[in-house]
Amino acid sequence: MGLCQFHLHSIYHVIVITIASNDNSDPVITGCPDDISVAIPSGSTRVAITWTEPTATDNSGTVISESTRSPGDTFDVGTTVITYTFTDGSGNFAICSFSVTVAAISDNIDPVITGCPDDISVAIPSGSTRVAITWTEPTATDNSDSVVMFTTTNSPGDTFSVGTTQVTYSFTDGSGNDAFCTFFVIVSGMSSSLFPRHLFSPIQIMFPTV
Repeated sequence: MGLCQFHLHSIYHVIVITIASNDNSDPVITGCPDDISVAIPSGSTRVAITWTEPTATDNSGTVISESTRSPGDTFDVGTTVITYTFTDGSGNFAICSFSVTVAAISDNIDPVITGCPDDISVAIPSGSTRVAITWTEPTATDNSDSVVMFTTTNSPGDTFSVGTTQVTYSFTDGSGNDAFCTFFVIVSGMSSSLFPRHLFSPIQIMFPTV
């Protein structure tokens, strides 16, 4: 009688299944600014504005942000909409929008003058007709912080004739408000002799008769 042997070989298959995560969750924004309104003097046209930027978190841990403007940018008069867009790695996004409104207000405040000179008096020798006179020019500031333009009737170093001359500085801001600085330059002639001529006229002395 023969012996029949069977060998059973077992084969094991390991199957690894990778399931891709389906991320449909948008980023979550924190600190989206409120609308911003700023009033500036009518002579100004632009103003720098700042704010605290919003942030965002996402379940994926990765968020990319883009914005149309940045804190510290300058804005013209009018309304500008600012948008922050936050996007995660799956293309989900969230948006933060707010507006910046810049309005011009009426400016009725005149420039403020500093250093308006006092009247200047100069005596020149007889025979002279003109003299050069100098002074420190006044300056002015304005509430609008805009450039204050000025004109003047005379400048330091100009020559002046004998007589009285009114010197006027006019300062004007961007809204047309004016301020004026006025002083007088007085030039007078003096005698070339230190003593009047009549002091040297003959003097008669009368002696009493005996």
